[in-house]
Amino acid sequence: MENEVLPPMSEQPLVSIVVPIYNVGKFLLPALQSIQAQTYQNLEILLIDDGSTDDSGPIADEFAAKDARFIVHHVQNGGLSSARNVGLKYATGEFIYFFDSDDLIATTLIEKGVNIATQAKVNAVIFDYEQIDEAGKVIPSAYGHGAVYQQSPILSGDEALMHLFQQDIIITAWSYLVKRAVLLEHQIEFTVGRLHEDMNTTPRVLWYADRIGVVNERLYQYRVRSGSIMKDLKPKNLIDSVWMLKQIELFLQQNNLLKTHQKQFAWLVHQTLLPYVFNISDKFLRQNPTTKKDYFDLLEHAYHEIKIDSRTMRKLKLSKIPGVSGLKRWLKRQPCIF
Repeated sequence: MENEVLPPMSEQPLVSIVVPIYNVGKFLLPALQSIQAQTYQNLEILLIDDGSTDDSGPIADEFAAKDARFIVHHVQNGGLSSARNVGLKYATGEFIYFFDSDDLIATTLIEKGVNIATQAKVNAVIFDYEQIDEAGKVIPSAYGHGAVYQQSPILSGDEALMHLFQQDIIITAWSYLVKRAVLLEHQIEFTVGRLHEDMNTTPRVLWYADRIGVVNERLYQYRVRSGSIMKDLKPKNLIDSVWMLKQIELFLQQNNLLKTHQKQFAWLVHQTLLPYVFNISDKFLRQNPTTKKDYFDLLEHAYHEIKIDSRTMRKLKLSKIPGVSGLKRWLKRQPCIF
């Protein structure tokens, strides 16, 4: 497939790449260069400048001035989700790809994704990734690199959900190429005002795509920055993570999927919420009773479904609790935990 000669550009499906941009001047140039260098060239590259106050806007304008495929929209700051939604609104391509403006992609990412999508007649394509630091050096990681990439060239929506919840596939907007029709038909947008917005969209995208092609290559480079959302967890991270998990739960219920994926969803809950048990006090939760209730409900139901490893049991002292039903009472008694 790598040596396949592409058809003339007029016969290739148009791919819209949506790039939200906010104060990433330090990394934007190489990011946009990695898009410009794509071997697949029938692209519409929508640069959504989300009210940047650094030189990000001028850098985007410079690319647009030299390459007609780059189209800049300068908008009032509304956050990552809002910027992605703006890009989706203006996109006209048969396929959509969401790209984060401080990261990098392999030159063949779009070509390989489109080739698999058209040849295997799938509605979405996923691929593996690797982490890099601010200098571009690869950081070893285990998260999201499941054996699923080696097991099957095509997944059903059901299989994709299973692997997604088990965290064999990373839950991010940049981990898939998808037909725009899937997003439009099912009215999939990113939730504005919430962090971790990918959690609420990726399961829906892959489920509704129904047939997903798999590329067993690390084609995306995710840059871990000191000021990134995931690097410095705050109370809002927990509030929004709980909200996202409840939205996933509701989505599963509405589609009669919760029973089938109960154990995998429980694992996702456990892995998502456990870090907050150790790192955030309960002061803000006292002011957010709904979040507090949802947090305990999600965690308690998860611990009914999965077997907690002995190391975690010792850390949480869960072995001293008479049954999982004591989890809420135990956590409430902890001075620096919820």
